[in-house]
Amino acid sequence: MDSNLTINFLLMKQFLAVFFLLWAFSSHGQLVLNFNDRDLSRWEQFPEGRWGIAEGPDASSGCILTHIYDHEDASRDRIAYFYPVSLDDTALCWRFQVRYDRDPSGTNNWGFFLVADQGPAQMHPSGSVNGYLVGVNYSGSDDSVRLWKVVSGAGYELLNTGYNWQQRIEPGQMTGLEVTRSPDHLWTVKIDPDGGFDNLLEIGTVVDSTWKDQQYVGFYYEYTATGDRSLAVDDVY
Repeated sequence: MDSNLTINFLLMKQFLAVFFLLWAFSSHGQLVLNFNDRDLSRWEQFPEGRWGIAEGPDASSGCILTHIYDHEDASRDRIAYFYPVSLDDTALCWRFQVRYDRDPSGTNNWGFFLVADQGPAQMHPSGSVNGYLVGVNYSGSDDSVRLWKVVSGAGYELLNTGYNWQQRIEPGQMTGLEVTRSPDHLWTVKIDPDGGFDNLLEIGTVVDSTWKDQQYVGFYYEYTATGDRSLAVDDVY
């Protein structure tokens, strides 16, 4: 075989090996959801038809997931993505951006299920879901960013960061959040009030190892009759 052909063949084999390694990691390792494909077919909503894809606030931001349902009454809407993950002695990191267009309260609030053992039908305080959730006012109404252990739907506070969302985040401001979990079960919560993840501020840590294998990630959104269509999220990974 010609030496140049041999070299090209070997280089191609190396390229394909790296390609498939990266493909396997992106497909089966780190979850990456930025909504630019405008496809919600793999997401589960409850009730149906409450969420959609919209253009971001500027040309560079792409598309975002947003609540679109104009409701006459108060409600609790959820959307979730099937993504099995094990929490057993594993280092994990979750990041997402959230834009909330009003001040939070006990009846207008949001949360992100980092992990959940059931889908969106049960992902609410009166449901039967177990997992972990970060957000504002899933239970209580002090407007602080908190991490909850969720047991049969009920939120049990693991960490109150003391970071007051109403006082420190303007309505409509895209805000980055990061939660990490170390192999020794240390949870760390960070926030970037300017959006993105380039200026993350650590706001609290806690140790917990209650839940292990989980099935979903997803968003919970509670609102009054005048509080719908006020939540948008992006860059979930």
